[in-house]
Amino acid sequence: MENITEILDNVKFVNDNMALLLPLALIILDILTGVVNAILKGEMDSSVMRQGLGHKFSEVIYLILGILIDIFLKWHSVYLIAIIYISFMEIVSILENCSKLGVPMPEFLKNILKIKE
Repeated sequence: MENITEILDNVKFVNDNMALLLPLALIILDILTGVVNAILKGEMDSSVMRQGLGHKFSEVIYLILGILIDIFLKWHSVYLIAIIYISFMEIVSILENCSKLGVPMPEFLKNILKIKE
């Protein structure tokens, strides 16, 4: 566990505000790419959108929880793990949405993400 803590201690953002901005911006981009994808494919469904927005709300709650743990317990690594985890999930989702929209993607990424033509 010390190795993970040491690694996380070396993760540096411009500042904590920028660190929080990354997953929030990715969440917005994921929502936008998902909505555009649904509109273009004629698959807009309010129940699917509500479910997706519920997941996004949960991610924001995780971020807030990470901030509170950082502020009150001084466990900065929990905050960083939340940022990294949510950012990674959102990047993968954005890539999947872009692939569905027909954006060209390198084969190795398609293989990693198991995206089919």
